[in-house]
Amino acid sequence: MKKTRMFLVLLAVFTMFCLTACGANDDDSSKNDDTANSTTESGDKKPAGSSEETTPSGTEGTTKPSDEKVPAVKSASVFTDYSGKTADEIAANIQAIRTIAATDTMENYADRFDFAPASVKIEKEYTHIGEYFWTSGKDGAKEFAGLISIRCITRDDGTFAPDDGSWADITIYFTNETTAKAVYEKVYTMLYGEWGMTKDDGTFECWGPTSDDRDDDDWTTCFGARHVELRWPSEINPSYKLNIQIGLRAANE
Repeated sequence: MKKTRMFLVLLAVFTMFCLTACGANDDDSSKNDDTANSTTESGDKKPAGSSEETTPSGTEGTTKPSDEKVPAVKSASVFTDYSGKTADEIAANIQAIRTIAATDTMENYADRFDFAPASVKIEKEYTHIGEYFWTSGKDGAKEFAGLISIRCITRDDGTFAPDDGSWADITIYFTNETTAKAVYEKVYTMLYGEWGMTKDDGTFECWGPTSDDRDDDDWTTCFGARHVELRWPSEINPSYKLNIQIGLRAANE
């Protein structure tokens, strides 16, 4: 009988020891998981090719972009020399490029630039497109918009009739990587703030990018049919090349 009692006591002690050890292992595992999550969430560098969604500030709960007051663009006010310009100045220039006034036509559209295009191509019968080409910016600047295309139907009097299916294609060449990346982010914010829907309460809900791929030498973010792309210099192209496709907006002030 004494042997039986001793056996039961030893069995109980052994069982309690096993349970305690398992609990300690579970705690360590939980701590390891928390540490791993903390490391992932606090990492400063976004992995190459990541499509992680970011939300630019000031884009949620806004009014629909087309309801904003937009002034017409003045003649010769849009610069063609991007050298030394800040990302904010370039972003404002892009906004001016895509703004269409009631009197704008494919023929007079280029009047807004401070340096005339090297060539202009206009097609109204089929594609309704005006293409404006530069080989440099004003005074021979090497940072410039090489091509601006306006795709928009026109009225009988020749003026633009912008709608949701109208857009501008803009190609800008940079020599400075920091500026090129900063402008990319500015355009990202513009496109983010316009890709969405107006809710019942009148506020505009942004949907975010449909894809956001950033490799080592080629970034591309799409918002439905619109996009921004940045390509790094290569043997063929020595500049940082920013390609933008952005909707037109009508001047209403």
